Amino acid sequence: MRGLPRSLCKLAGPFDETANTPYTGSELNLTSSNGRDTFQSEIYHMEDFSFDVHIFKEGDTYVAHVPALDVSSCGATGDEARRNIRDAVRGFLASSADMGTLDEILQEAGYEREGEKWRAPEFVSVDRLTMSMK
Repeated sequence: MRGLPRSLCKLAGPFDETANTPYTGSELNLTSSNGRDTFQSEIYHMEDFSFDVHIFKEGDTYVAHVPALDVSSCGATGDEARRNIRDAVRGFLASSADMGTLDEILQEAGYEREGEKWRAPEFVSVDRLTMSMK
């Protein structure tokens, strides 16, 4: 991701400029290539989908990365990067549902199914460590 040009960070398609809420299944219009609505029921249980995002600055660009899903996006500001990462995660979840791998991906990322919902992994701590390389 280092040195990624901003032109490659831009997302194809619109995103909700006012989005300040977590992903909800109702925000996605998911249909398969044959026109049947095959994914809505699979991800409908993902209302209130939570994820941790790391935001850092690379040159003039703000990069947003979701480590659990290994999804990244960016923007000219921190707020734009946050909006763009929501759109990127929505697309990733929709693509995963399309391929039939959504449950497997979420389980590998540490999410746990609780009935019809997924519970995000909870961190005990997040630390920044420094060590000598001598």
